[in-house]
Amino acid sequence: MFKIKKQISRLYLSSVLGNLSLTGAWVAILAARGYSLVEIGVAETVFHITSLIFEIPSGILADVFGRKKMLIVSSIMRMIGNIVMIFSHSLFTVCLALAFYALSYNSASGSGDALAYDSLKITKAEDEFEKYESNQLIIYRICSGLSTLCAGFALFIGYRICALQIFVLSFLCEVYAEEPRNTTEIKIGVRLVGCFKESISFLRQVGKAMGIMMCNSFVGAVDILLLFFLQAKLPEKGIPRWGLGL
Repeated sequence: MFKIKKQISRLYLSSVLGNLSLTGAWVAILAARGYSLVEIGVAETVFHITSLIFEIPSGILADVFGRKKMLIVSSIMRMIGNIVMIFSHSLFTVCLALAFYALSYNSASGSGDALAYDSLKITKAEDEFEKYESNQLIIYRICSGLSTLCAGFALFIGYRICALQIFVLSFLCEVYAEEPRNTTEIKIGVRLVGCFKESISFLRQVGKAMGIMMCNSFVGAVDILLLFFLQAKLPEKGIPRWGLGL
């Protein structure tokens, strides 16, 4: 019998484990390793290009193969990224690690929320979804802060945490509030084009959404650049490696 409390609790636990990873601390780690701002910028560019390319395809894969499987794939991608980052000795391997981090982000993006919403809806508790999202944001802020505080330790335990997260995710139930479409019979290319058309149509109809998205992106860009430059410059000012997280 499907138990909504266990489903939501497992999603929360997965989020805790997923955010106790490298998160925003990788710039500080790379700066401490001696990489220049230009090299760090190249690695960051690889991350975002990978993310842009695979964001929509990853959503389609979630529709075809299921949200639970994509969450597990996300953990595997992050595990690989952490291992590559630990043993990286060149800019190429650092960029490769960042590409895996992007794939991890894409694979999980929306999958957990969609699974949580459908789980709540089939138990007629969809009104609790906003509370669920609020709790997820709190988990993200606290755990990502702890990971940054303990940057080196977060990198070391990253792939071990991923293995534990995969174990937790294996107990999730794949549920749908509505009967899923038989997407396996539809070519991936057709689904991609359909998603792009739906997205453009939505943005045309709701112009305010585009404004909010652009504003959020602008503020986020300034915020993340400030964070990255601080993390890169602090070692040059004499901050010891153990103090980077602080």
